[in-house]
Amino acid sequence: MGTSTGWACERDERASTMTTYSIIGDGAVGTTAAFYIRRHDPNGRITIYSDEPTPAYYRAALTNYLMGELTAQQLFAVPPDFYQQFRVERVHTRVTEINTDQRRLRLSTGETPSYDKLLIGAGARSRMPEFPGAELGGVKVLRTMQDARYVMDGIQSGRLRHAVIVGGGILGLEWVAGLRTRRVGVSYIIRGNEFMPALLDQAASDLVKSRMRHYGVDLRTNEELDDVFGGPDGHLQAVKLKNSGEVVEAQMLGFAIGIVPNTEFLEGSKIKVKRGIPVDHRMRTNVDGVYAGGDIATVADPVSGAMRGLGLWEPARHHGRTAGINMAGGEASWDLKVQYNATRLYDLDLAAIGETKEKPADEVVVEFPEKGAAISYKKLVFREGRLVGAILLGLRKENPRARGRALHKLVAMGAECSSVRNELLNPFFDVSRFIDSLKSESSKAGAVAKTGAVRTDVSSIMDRPKIFGAPEAGPARPDTPAPDVASRPVGVTEARSLSMLMTRAEAAAVVPLDERQTPGGSSGNGNGAAAPGPATRGAAVLRLEDGTLKTLGDVLTIGRGPDNGLALDDPQVSSRHAEIRLGSDGHVIADLESSNGVLVDEVRISTPQTLVDGQTIRLGQTRLTFSQQVTAPRATTGPAGLPDEPLRPSAAGESYGRLVWSGGAFDITEPQTQIGRDPAESDINLDDPAVSWLHAEVGYHDGGCYVRDLGSSNGTYVNTTLVTVPHLLRNGDVIHCGTTDLTFTASAASSAAADRTPETTEDGAKSEGARLRAEAGPLLGLSFALSGERVTVGRDDSCTIA
Repeated sequence: MGTSTGWACERDERASTMTTYSIIGDGAVGTTAAFYIRRHDPNGRITIYSDEPTPAYYRAALTNYLMGELTAQQLFAVPPDFYQQFRVERVHTRVTEINTDQRRLRLSTGETPSYDKLLIGAGARSRMPEFPGAELGGVKVLRTMQDARYVMDGIQSGRLRHAVIVGGGILGLEWVAGLRTRRVGVSYIIRGNEFMPALLDQAASDLVKSRMRHYGVDLRTNEELDDVFGGPDGHLQAVKLKNSGEVVEAQMLGFAIGIVPNTEFLEGSKIKVKRGIPVDHRMRTNVDGVYAGGDIATVADPVSGAMRGLGLWEPARHHGRTAGINMAGGEASWDLKVQYNATRLYDLDLAAIGETKEKPADEVVVEFPEKGAAISYKKLVFREGRLVGAILLGLRKENPRARGRALHKLVAMGAECSSVRNELLNPFFDVSRFIDSLKSESSKAGAVAKTGAVRTDVSSIMDRPKIFGAPEAGPARPDTPAPDVASRPVGVTEARSLSMLMTRAEAAAVVPLDERQTPGGSSGNGNGAAAPGPATRGAAVLRLEDGTLKTLGDVLTIGRGPDNGLALDDPQVSSRHAEIRLGSDGHVIADLESSNGVLVDEVRISTPQTLVDGQTIRLGQTRLTFSQQVTAPRATTGPAGLPDEPLRPSAAGESYGRLVWSGGAFDITEPQTQIGRDPAESDINLDDPAVSWLHAEVGYHDGGCYVRDLGSSNGTYVNTTLVTVPHLLRNGDVIHCGTTDLTFTASAASSAAADRTPETTEDGAKSEGARLRAEAGPLLGLSFALSGERVTVGRDDSCTIA
């Protein structure tokens, strides 16, 4: 910007060499970047500038809030004390100008703070067309928490009875579904004849249209607005349609017709702007020290090579992580590979992966049931033997999004898979196992190639196509869905009542089946803590649906044949269906190559699995429940019923606690630990189809460990309590993610979380006086000094805390 007047000529003098990081925007990019900057630079100064009145929240979950599936508190994306814990200063103001020569910002207050590294995550706004009447009350875009609250207020007051929604993309679809769920009448206007033509073909679009009409949506295709009419109160009363000439009474007109990057404040700066801010794989702009990410950034499209914006939450988090690490001197990169889009529509789920529109030479596999059959449409696009795209649309109970995530990995691999092209849509085909076999064969082939041997194509491993875990005979049955959070806590059944009703002290003594003792008295966690001795297992039983109990010994075979230890009169059960055998870790169930498979907690198993108390087993149409309580000898406990000696710090550094589950254990040594299915982003990677890509996070702050849900599909539970706001963990608490249970063991650092210490400043000095801290709502994360004799709280600007 050269020498614009009003800018300070000299940089701020600093008493130290600390780096000043400035972040514009408090969304997914900004908060994620702040976290990774602090992780890599414990001494730098981080400031987030945002003109949003609320801290970071999950914008993508606003329709879940509208439908009543989430509370307002669940929308917030950071823990209550995120800003204090990571020493991030959040300034509620707007950045109006950037001087990249002097590395300064101009704020709406007139201040011109300096920066060393700058991240622009200012996001985008919903596109609003200009037309007479746009200023009327009730004419809205649908993007922010304020927009969602406006709609909720209208519904609760009874003022909003009918809405007109314009826009045929994912956001429009979701808002229509949310309004209909709240019994608001909806007229839905799209300019063309197809929904999301860049993602869906005609068949998929027609199925979406049919489902919307089934749920009472007044769908108008090939239609546009012509005029709007307001009442004497300045509020919308009706809209006129252009092609039909019809006038539709409405109290709200909502637009979901795309977004516009907020780049106006960059005019005159040296930062390149072209339909957003172009960035490279390290999130760098054309100006040294300036980074960008999220809705305001454009990245290279791997298919077209053109720069494009994404406008999606998950890529924005990746942008923030990449930018934060690089700003703090680390090395990280991110490239757009294969795009994955998913949404829901009433009882349907949709997943669209990669290139869904085939080219003339492509091969297409389509599964579209005849009229009267299941509501489903599946399409795969192959190019030169490689899967390049897919559309999966079907009932939510069939879990098309989970299948879509597995196919997304296969598309991203770019592996030759023509030998199984007709099996990938089979619900019994184990895509994940097929991918693992490809990786294994590829690694072996690479090793052979290094020795000079001839390398074979990875497709050769499928010369004899096999459906992993598929039925060889017997009646077909539908794919099994992941557990539904609406019916019960995921991974928790009524039969698990024994463990559910235990006290915390009893729960602390429960030892997961994989927590074996190691020689020398160690508990196997590498911390040298004394072990209380071997676990004690009670009698193991299977409970049938009629209440009959079957005691388990060393081996039990189950099937339809009379020679089985447990014979079932079920035509969908094979002659010899499954076997339960007692091993060193407990009872293990295996599928004996049955026709219809073995499902544990409604997830089909492909390898033998150790059973845990309360798990359900489904063979054909028969349900069995496994019951066995496993306890360890009680250690000496304090008044709270917890061991006197908490988990000691691990050799690698201070441990905040430990999580143990059937299949692994993890020492919590970082302030934030993420749990999910994403192998790249999750610290604890769970191979559980009912677990979301990023499901939950365990964080250490203010003297204790907390767990929070990361907007997962099936929710996060602590014992039997759904996690809606950050939940303080106690020793022995069980976190339920999907069908996986993780038991928390407190450390010395987190065992006294209730004993709050005075807050300290950055230089370690104790803060003076009492403070009031917001732990939920719009002021989340902010604290206020209670310095006067009287402090008032309210919405009026005259209040001490407004």
